[in-house]
Amino acid sequence: MLTIYNNMFFDNYLEFLNTLNVHNNIDSLGYSYRDGEPVFDNFSFYNAILFLYHIDIKPADVRLQKLKNLTDYMKFFIFREKSDLSKFKSEWLLLITRKYVQERISKIKPLKKIIEMELKKDFNEEIAKIYTSYYLKID
Repeated sequence: MLTIYNNMFFDNYLEFLNTLNVHNNIDSLGYSYRDGEPVFDNFSFYNAILFLYHIDIKPADVRLQKLKNLTDYMKFFIFREKSDLSKFKSEWLLLITRKYVQERISKIKPLKKIIEMELKKDFNEEIAKIYTSYYLKID
């Protein structure tokens, strides 16, 4: 049933997301800070990411190319290893802390080194917890 729903309505859902993204300033962060931690300005994108991960949409799915006005962190969570990882900020890990999202993005091999370098430069206890939970697993 979920596959039927996915195939029938997914393009419409992407169009809906574009209506939400139309006012995004792609040169801005796309989130703000509260008590020094990144937080979503609204939860539309958060819910969209949870949905996309839950129905297991792959980053290479060509339909995702229809999404417009995406900020760098949005591109990262949608396209994962296909995104420009040179723009990755480890603080993005604090935006979506759901286990199934963290498990998927932890499979992006270069992230381990990027996060490690950022932690050495500017230690953050919450990011360090995510790093040790998901990125230091024995292969």
